[in-house]
Amino acid sequence: MASYLWLFLATLSVFICISDFKIRHISNFNCVCIFVLCLLIFINNYDYLSIINSSLVLICGFMLNRFNMMGGGDAKLLFAFSIAISPSYLLLTIMVIVFIGGLQAAILILFSWYKKEPYTRGVPYGFAICVGALFGIAASI
Repeated sequence: MASYLWLFLATLSVFICISDFKIRHISNFNCVCIFVLCLLIFINNYDYLSIINSSLVLICGFMLNRFNMMGGGDAKLLFAFSIAISPSYLLLTIMVIVFIGGLQAAILILFSWYKKEPYTRGVPYGFAICVGALFGIAASI
């Protein structure tokens, strides 16, 4: 059952990535759908330490949002995914997300340098969050 839920998460993640690339917006509805699917995975795995880790992810995400370092949709999306990630894989998952996001930022900088115009729209971090979290959930299942 968990593998089917993971496939639903992957499918929904594609739509989130497209939305984040095109309009830089992650809707609350998508975050709630991700949370419900991840909650089902959480119930299936019975790892209750994930609740504490998810709460810390939510608090840190909103602090980063408050200091304009991360968007609110990104913080909610990371929280929604984190409930299904085993605590032993959460730090690795965050490192993968940071690496993919940094790679994305470097590519955007190189692209703007090549076009000779500054890139001012920000990094669409939804892609990095979706890919990293899907890896973390796959490792946790």
